[in-house]
Amino acid sequence: MAADPALAERLAAQLAADPTAEARDAEVNQVLARAWRSFYRGDIRRAEAVFRQQATHAEDVPGAPATALLGLALIAHWEGRSAEAADLAEQVCALSPNYATPHYALGEIEWARGNPEAAEAALRRALAIAPSHIDAQIVLGNLALERGAYREGWSLLEARTLRRGYDSWANTFTSYQPWAGEPLDGRTILLPSEQGLGDQLQVARYAPILAARGGRVIVETRPPLARLFRTLAGVEQVITTDEVKARRGPPWRPSVEPIDVWAYPMSLPGVFDTTLETIPPCPYVRADPELVDAWRPRIRPGPALKVGLVWAGNPRSPTPGGRAGWGDSLRHLSLEALAPLGRVPGVTLYSLQVRRRDPAPPGLTVLDLAPWLDDFAETAAAIANLDLVISVDTSVANLVGALGAPGWILLPRPCEWRWLRDGDTTPWYPSLRLFRQERRGEWGPVVERVAAELGKLVAERGAGMRPALGVA
Repeated sequence: MAADPALAERLAAQLAADPTAEARDAEVNQVLARAWRSFYRGDIRRAEAVFRQQATHAEDVPGAPATALLGLALIAHWEGRSAEAADLAEQVCALSPNYATPHYALGEIEWARGNPEAAEAALRRALAIAPSHIDAQIVLGNLALERGAYREGWSLLEARTLRRGYDSWANTFTSYQPWAGEPLDGRTILLPSEQGLGDQLQVARYAPILAARGGRVIVETRPPLARLFRTLAGVEQVITTDEVKARRGPPWRPSVEPIDVWAYPMSLPGVFDTTLETIPPCPYVRADPELVDAWRPRIRPGPALKVGLVWAGNPRSPTPGGRAGWGDSLRHLSLEALAPLGRVPGVTLYSLQVRRRDPAPPGLTVLDLAPWLDDFAETAAAIANLDLVISVDTSVANLVGALGAPGWILLPRPCEWRWLRDGDTTPWYPSLRLFRQERRGEWGPVVERVAAELGKLVAERGAGMRPALGVA
């Protein structure tokens, strides 16, 4: 489990650096800096040993105890020892009350513990100290969105564009005007690729709206989404990130016709002042009919309910605060954990899982479709041949919703803002039904509920009733 190096660097700089330190102080700070490097490289035990030593043996070095305790707090946080993490973070806040980062860290920890009010309070304290604290703005924005405060959330989420990585995009488009919602009147607008595949799927619904309002829309995306995004109504061109990289030159210019304006796709909900009541409807992408026909022979004929499964996402998926790796450890489960679904009669299970091969436990038969799932266009065609998809929070869950297909989504606690804080539905994807953890990390009761509902569907189908697979 690795932490974000940029975060580690910021923490070390804010809490350990002391330009007036003498030799011993400098030595201690170097030791702590090495510990942070071990931390973000994944050598957690080595980092923990150093942090514990320095927390008690470097009391007279400015900032050292707070830095060490914060390291211990974040280790406890990422390892799921949330009460310990919160206690340590509160100690750091007491030691360094005028630093924003400890309050930000406490906010993330309280969010993960399922205490959103305490998380918001800590994050607002961080921003009172340092209004430009990027991570605190982003996490507070996620919290605002998950409780439906969209105007505040969209505004706060714009802080993401100040992170490293976005700088190159901003520099790329300095000769083009950023779009701020004015009439397009036939002008060409480019939507560059940003964030994860699921995020891109969620906000792709805004591209047809831009086209309907007079824009000539060009979408850049990652290769797995390109063919699917060519089904977006009104989009004139879809280019891939690989194509863009291959055609770079000094100075870099997009390999498309002249661009008039551009906009980050994840900024479009804010530009359109999207509320819970005005979310653009589904479906907005579709499966290619020829691919749907090509997939039909791969699905067993017969009366059994045909159910696709996805039990894990991208291992590099970030948390709302931006750390890679930890987010997926919360939201995925093992194929073995889905064994109760194999006990439901009248169901044929199909794996839509890619980049992962879990052995099926005894009693669970899952037919593997992964060899043919080259991109999301293929996955969409496979889904069109199934009755239902059961998935954890992954890009496939977003795809099912974007297609308007029936899906049951298994959610961790806490979860991404698009699923809101409570309830079994989301206005972003009306065809999906949500199954939430009651307690963080406990998937067993969730899977048992899903198995029971699956059994009801089979019974309804056997009785000649039309089963309500989704919620729409």
